[in-house]
Amino acid sequence: ILIISKYLTHPDGFREKVFIDKFEFKIIPFPETILFVGNSTSGEKIEENKMDLKVGIKETFPETTFRIKEYTIIANKEIISIKSADITKQAIGFITKQTKGEEIKINAIYIDSINKQRRVSGVFYL
Repeated sequence: ILIISKYLTHPDGFREKVFIDKFEFKIIPFPETILFVGNSTSGEKIEENKMDLKVGIKETFPETTFRIKEYTIIANKEIISIKSADITKQAIGFITKQTKGEEIKINAIYIDSINKQRRVSGVFYL
């Protein structure tokens, strides 16, 4: 509940709090931010022809504009770090050389809409 009021000072110096209006509203928490590899989310199989990385939410509203700063791929006790928003040929090669069914963990650092740096991760399968 938001109550709007203002203090008024009368010519004789008396100060009075005047009620203006009252609003009631609910604050809904922001949906969970997730990592996408193509159309796949954490726990799903990666499609080899769709490997673009993006950070977003599953809901259509609100629209998000998250920007990936860097990401790390961990698979089969090997690690590769890329300081780019785009998935590189090196990263694609690293993912595709893994055996089918191999667990691939991807950690990403991204910048949110208020320019705050955040982290998100997901576990994918080839």
